[in-house]
Amino acid sequence: MLNTYIYTLTIATIVVLLLIAILALSERTHNRSKYILVLLCISVCGRLVDAIPPELPPSRLWEVVGKFVSAPNIGLIWWFCLSIIDDKFRLGPLAWVGMLVPTFLLFLIFFGNVGLLNQTPIVVGYVLTITQIVMGLHIVWKCVTDYGNDLINARRSMRRWMAILPASILILVVISYQIFTGYEVILFRVILILPLSVLGLLWLTRFKTSQLNFVSSKSNGLSDTAGLPQNHIAYDRLMKLIENEKVYLEDNLSINSLAERIGIPSHQLRNLINQKMGYRNFSQFLAHYRIADIKADLVDPDKAHLPILTIALSSGFSSLTTFNRTFRSEIGMPAGKFRKEAQKHQAIQK
Repeated sequence: MLNTYIYTLTIATIVVLLLIAILALSERTHNRSKYILVLLCISVCGRLVDAIPPELPPSRLWEVVGKFVSAPNIGLIWWFCLSIIDDKFRLGPLAWVGMLVPTFLLFLIFFGNVGLLNQTPIVVGYVLTITQIVMGLHIVWKCVTDYGNDLINARRSMRRWMAILPASILILVVISYQIFTGYEVILFRVILILPLSVLGLLWLTRFKTSQLNFVSSKSNGLSDTAGLPQNHIAYDRLMKLIENEKVYLEDNLSINSLAERIGIPSHQLRNLINQKMGYRNFSQFLAHYRIADIKADLVDPDKAHLPILTIALSSGFSSLTTFNRTFRSEIGMPAGKFRKEAQKHQAIQK
């Protein structure tokens, strides 16, 4: 009887996951999160096929296929969460390390399960568990640390869920190993995955996969509320603080303190900066104005004697590392190289 429940719920979950993948592919929008989601759905389907009791269909061959298709699922979950909450997420070397390490560990375990290795070292399982915990905590850390700077209300809500779900799922999985045995663990996992899959399907059918990047459906990116009179007044006050007082140069300036000085709620300021000015992150908004000031200082012959660190710290950056990363992202080259090229250009003109 338990096997029948597992089989029925597993097939139902696979159907839901495949529907999510089909819906994602049917959308004409192109973004990284969409394609990661499709791969994640396929990988989780492989995991579910692998979990079906061997005496039930499909055959043993499909069980082996399921094991290897499911191997990247930990890395794909990590990729997917980061691609949604982090505008700067790229599939660079660090991202690939996060994908390949748990995938390799799972391959070692699977090789042992199917008899390709005589015995998989016990330490592999411990390392995999630690890796999962670290990746889950990294997602929670990214959700929490960037929460205050996020100017997109829908994504802020998503951050709250992502900060809760990884830890909750991890605790539930650990508890399942302590309470259940054998096929009961498999049934518990399927019962855990199915509602999450259904919620994902409902979310996509309501918001479409274009919302994975939290981009407005309007071509100009502005909402209907962007042109309200109160927003025009708030915008004028904001620009006066920027142009006259250079408020962006202040250390530890937060969205809440800036909203208080303008005299509006913080959520209204978030909407204003996001929808009227086009910034997705408060740090990005501050960096734009800070870097503009720093560029002017770097090309100023009267300030050529000032160290770059001094200029960066006086412009509101808390550390040289943060400044270097931001300057390279905004300008496309290090600050030192930018200053040298500006000085060469000035020398040629003279």
